[in-house]
Amino acid sequence: TLAVSMNNTSTDGNCGSNSDTNATCLGSTYGDCCSSKGYCGETSAYCAEGCQLDFGECNDGSVQTISTTGSCGSTKTSNVTCLGSTYGDCCSGKGYCGGNSSYCGS
Repeated sequence: TLAVSMNNTSTDGNCGSNSDTNATCLGSTYGDCCSSKGYCGETSAYCAEGCQLDFGECNDGSVQTISTTGSCGSTKTSNVTCLGSTYGDCCSGKGYCGGNSSYCGS
């Protein structure tokens, strides 16, 4: 198995699957997020869907978006709320937006 050192900060902008040394973006001059293609950056292109959480930060609790699809919840690549959506303000335990007791209950 390959041991990843936590002090292995990227010096060339490459990270994770695209880095020969499995470098992390945390603390790099390029940005703290490692994109799905293995490059460090700080915009949503690097930090959103497909972001490699093991090699930097990803948009999780820091950027919450309102659901446009009816799905909701927090994953390692997104944090979607129903509050203010057209589907209802509650997020069910299965990850869907709605407004009745099926969605808003326990």
